[in-house]
Amino acid sequence: MPLRIVVAGAGDASLFSAVADDVFDGPCPPDRVLEYLADPRLHMLLAVDDGVVVGMCSGVHYSHPDKPNEMFINELGVAPGRRRQGIATLLIRDMCTLARTLDCKAAWVVSDPTEEALGFYRSLNAQQDGTHLAMFTFNL
Repeated sequence: MPLRIVVAGAGDASLFSAVADDVFDGPCPPDRVLEYLADPRLHMLLAVDDGVVVGMCSGVHYSHPDKPNEMFINELGVAPGRRRQGIATLLIRDMCTLARTLDCKAAWVVSDPTEEALGFYRSLNAQQDGTHLAMFTFNL
């Protein structure tokens, strides 16, 4: 079965039972998975290959009284053996697509400005703000 990107919903908790090493920072206890998936403002995209989660991207969409809706991309993780295969690109692009469906006008992420991060986000045409911590904005 080819790699697929899943927009995880309440019925997808079982996907978290088979996760490759280093996709998440630690284990995903079932109760926390269920809580996360039940929150309509929290979003999780999973890259699933042959039944194993090999990548993830989490985000939160929010409204603010003085700004248009935005998507904060909280975390991006890809199993070390699956990096540089386009999985992170698929996850970010699909998160931006999801953000558009939620009427978000921008999506953004904050990252340490490593050469890897700078090259990756620039390759997606993200605009960099700042130099010590880099915030990348996707104009949608």
